Amino acid sequence: MLKLSTGDDERRAGVVLRWWDGDAAVCVLAASTDGDALLLERARDTRSLAALARTGEEGDAAATAILCAVASRLHAPRPVAPGRLQRQVALIADAAGLERARLLAWCAAWAGLSAAWHIEDGTPPETALAVADMALEALQA
Repeated sequence: MLKLSTGDDERRAGVVLRWWDGDAAVCVLAASTDGDALLLERARDTRSLAALARTGEEGDAAATAILCAVASRLHAPRPVAPGRLQRQVALIADAAGLERARLLAWCAAWAGLSAAWHIEDGTPPETALAVADMALEALQA
């Protein structure tokens, strides 16, 4: 299926679809360099959540459970693209006139603090700890 973007929101949606990479969402098979055109796989299931929800209380509960499961997969932590932290640090350091090492040290400190808050709140700290590890590795490179 060809999707043509008509605005910034739709272009950002294309970025998110590429990031999800087909996990609980359609796959982006190809994209134009400007992000205005996406070639998407076609979702071809004959089942309908709306029809399931209209079958009664059990069907409504089942449709809701399916929606929640998909939302959970879409919002699950995902691996960071290789080299992204280094690219972002270079870009930000240059634009803000900061030393690379100072920015990386700040990233490591912020991520460590974020992990501590996650632990205190009883939520998973893995993403924050991974960012701290990447920042510390980049500092040593």
